[in-house]
Amino acid sequence: MPFSWVYGWVMWLRNGLYSTGVKSIYKAPIPIISVGNISAGGTGKTPFAIYLMRWYADRGVRVAYLSRGYGRKTKGYVLVKPTEGDATQFGDEALSVAVRFPALPVAVCEDRREGIRRLVDEEGAMLIVLDDAFQHRKVARDLELVLIDANRPPSRDHLLPAGRLREPIQGLKRADFLIVNKARTHAMREQVEKRLQRWGKPLVACQPAFEGIYDFDGRGLVEGLHLSNAHKVGVIAFAGLGNNAYFFQQLGNAGFEVLETIGFADHHTYSVAELQKIVTLYHQHSENSANFDSLLILTTEKDYCRIRHVVWKEYGNKYPFSFVRIHLDFLKGAARLEKALKELLID
Repeated sequence: MPFSWVYGWVMWLRNGLYSTGVKSIYKAPIPIISVGNISAGGTGKTPFAIYLMRWYADRGVRVAYLSRGYGRKTKGYVLVKPTEGDATQFGDEALSVAVRFPALPVAVCEDRREGIRRLVDEEGAMLIVLDDAFQHRKVARDLELVLIDANRPPSRDHLLPAGRLREPIQGLKRADFLIVNKARTHAMREQVEKRLQRWGKPLVACQPAFEGIYDFDGRGLVEGLHLSNAHKVGVIAFAGLGNNAYFFQQLGNAGFEVLETIGFADHHTYSVAELQKIVTLYHQHSENSANFDSLLILTTEKDYCRIRHVVWKEYGNKYPFSFVRIHLDFLKGAARLEKALKELLID
């Protein structure tokens, strides 16, 4: 707790310097949407950024994505090329977005101001989605979206390192919308929303939903597998997310027969030895594979982007490595949010 108090004081001072104009804030020539959180890890920022990219792309907007590229080994501005590189060059989140939108500019850069300038000047970006940018105060934003994990409400948390809060909860005053995500029940969502009402911000509620199961080898949807017959599929599930337990629970709720779960830290760099342990578990359960129509080694899209080249190099298509692609189902506030998104396109 003493370290949390020091951290909180530093964040309070830093935010004050930006809010009073002592520290300068860059204003981009195009609209900027920030997607962020107030709690560390697992709130669903990147799936929400993907939703925004899709929303604008479907309306003919040349929308771009920019993040710092957490976990990459490169430096400076890098334009993500989904078919040529891996997560060590771009970070798994940016690569996940680029895989979904190969025709749109996706970039990483520690200096968001430089990244914005280059996306505008070199890629013709008309609007930029900044991922994980709530605490990045150096850039002005036209819409501030903050994701809240309903399973870990900030009102019951402490500042880092004692808890998961990245800044004092009063920072929610800067948000334009609070997005409640991943509520397991209606009652849980209502409880979280009730606590958030004190900030007087519009509330949106959404829920991740499975879109399909895809092969690692690029052939697309796993042949013959539909979510309607998930109960006939046994899975060896692994993930390296901010909230692995939620992903594993989703698999069970979808009807999959979850035989093994292996959790790793968020943005985990997998070793060949760790992948071999997963393959060994697959072998152990394959003896009973007659009980299922299919037996899969299943992970998330973000993990797929992290390990796809390693899996192909080590195993080719010898094992049924697959990943889940998700989309967001909106439960509340979608119309009000879409109105705000449309307003950014008005000159």
